[in-house]
Amino acid sequence: MYDVSYILSTVALGGGRFQPTQLRLSHRLQARSFADMSPLQELRFLILAAQRTGSRMLTGVLKPLGLTPAQIEVLQVLHEFGSITLKDLGGLLICESGSPSRLVAGLVDRGLIARSSVEGDGRAIGLALTATGAALLAKAAAIEPELAKLIGGVLSAEEIAAMNAGLRKLVAGSPAGQAVERRKHKPD
Repeated sequence: MYDVSYILSTVALGGGRFQPTQLRLSHRLQARSFADMSPLQELRFLILAAQRTGSRMLTGVLKPLGLTPAQIEVLQVLHEFGSITLKDLGGLLICESGSPSRLVAGLVDRGLIARSSVEGDGRAIGLALTATGAALLAKAAAIEPELAKLIGGVLSAEEIAAMNAGLRKLVAGSPAGQAVERRKHKPD
């Protein structure tokens, strides 16, 4: 099929074309002291860089399956929570703010999820994972251990726990932070 480790490593390194030693700064930039960056500014940039790197890696490994990170998240939520409404799905997604109608429409068109009316609520739209969607999700699930191995190979369990605690505080109360908490504490 495809070598997930190779894709992850080449995407993380910019497709294998970029090596840190190849970076050439202009004379003017070389003279600037990077020690002037505040710790908070550095944290903000590191969060953005980690998000971008993770997104690129996930996009690279999902491409052969024809899925985006946002689409796989929808499939995962429907797998984890079963049939739910479009509104409830929106409250569980981290990748998408607001209503995920367009995202869902594309997955319905591909036959990966089914849309239905909700009995007793004419305005609500019910969503469920189809057998085709479940099969594609099973193929994508093989990627998760590779991503975990990549992150676990760089960070210790203690570092991961500390980062999770700090980031949880940072996003507490935000829509995305609330979505993470709802996903973390899903009902049985």
